[in-house]
Amino acid sequence: MKHYLSLIIFFSSFIFADDTPISHGPIGVMGDHTHQKDEIMVSLRFSTMKMRGNLLGGNTINDNQIIEIPNPNAGMPNAPSNLSIVPKEMDMKMFMLGGMLAVTDKVTLMGMMMFQDLSMSSNTFQGMMNRNLLGSFNLSSEALSNISFYGLVDIFDYDLEKSIISIGITKSIGNNNKTGNILTPMNTRIDMIMPYGMQGSDKSTKLNLAYTHKIFYDSSSIGVQVKTDLNIDEKNWAFGNKYETSIWYQELVNDNLAWSIRYKIAKEESIEGTDSRIIGPVQTANPFNYGGINSYLGVGLNTTFRLFQSDHSDRLALELLMPINQNKNNLQMEDKNKIIIGYQKAF
Repeated sequence: MKHYLSLIIFFSSFIFADDTPISHGPIGVMGDHTHQKDEIMVSLRFSTMKMRGNLLGGNTINDNQIIEIPNPNAGMPNAPSNLSIVPKEMDMKMFMLGGMLAVTDKVTLMGMMMFQDLSMSSNTFQGMMNRNLLGSFNLSSEALSNISFYGLVDIFDYDLEKSIISIGITKSIGNNNKTGNILTPMNTRIDMIMPYGMQGSDKSTKLNLAYTHKIFYDSSSIGVQVKTDLNIDEKNWAFGNKYETSIWYQELVNDNLAWSIRYKIAKEESIEGTDSRIIGPVQTANPFNYGGINSYLGVGLNTTFRLFQSDHSDRLALELLMPINQNKNNLQMEDKNKIIIGYQKAF
């Protein structure tokens, strides 16, 4: 709590710019605004989220219960009949560098690159007999994960109301065969292809579609965005199609600071395809243990200030996303809070 109060005081200290903080949505919403002809904007976003513990059918499940679940890869040589490796905690950090260029007053082009830093710790249990805990091990993965290109078009743009459609392509460019040193249920260490969720990429190409509508009032605004990411090309396997809706409200605190509240619901399908090399006795090696329907509540701050001289103010934004409901497919790790921080500058 003390950490969050410090951030609020920091944001409210910028009180000397003239741009409207609510002209951009919460920082966790992308593609919600356009620019006037020849304007350029650069942005940098950082997000971090932790997963801890496990859920089965939306309910908490402990390690002893997990190792009683049959291993879908039990037919492989030396494979235990039940799951024997249990994820404990996962940290996900993402860095996104973006740029926007308005080619006309109606059309803005946007490009983004995403870098991922993933780490996971797991417990390994004896594969047979007493199922004793053998120890823990850690995996990590870093990659320039994907690049995206979008076209944003103003359907209509009035003083107090705005609608945007966006069409884009995301290409996953990171490796999908990263290996890690794993403690096996036979108490040996071997290098294996890491599970799907620890790979830097799925090598897919996705079609991105979105619609955003915003209405402005004297000192507040409301917005809604619906978006989808659809696989149009894949190699062996790909993370499932995604469908997402966000609804938000923003209100000015002063001329340079606004707060926001957002409700987000997201559906993700199971992994499409398989990789025959991902065969460990762990839930994350099962492509059916991905996806689901999850909802989140976000609270955020947007501020404008003058750091670099130009016709537009600098922007700094923060959003905290908290899980409300997690209806995940089958057995998966439980999401914890996600923090997103972003900086934006237009010229």
